[in-house]
Amino acid sequence: MRNVTIELPERVGREVEAMVSAGWFDDEGEVLRFALAQFLRRYRSELVERFEREDIAWAIPGKALVG
Repeated sequence: MRNVTIELPERVGREVEAMVSAGWFDDEGEVLRFALAQFLRRYRSELVERFEREDIAWAIPGKALVG
């Protein structure tokens, strides 16, 4: 497994702690892994399309792509 260190806003950190305290997750890492996996599953195709459009727009100056 790969380690990543992040900083969270206080409010988000308290929410993560509350989920662990409530027994929904074993630890904070599990909450964050779950949240990130859900985000990637939901938005992967949109993000890929967005970044591809940005790359194309960068490669073809003056050609605005309608999105």
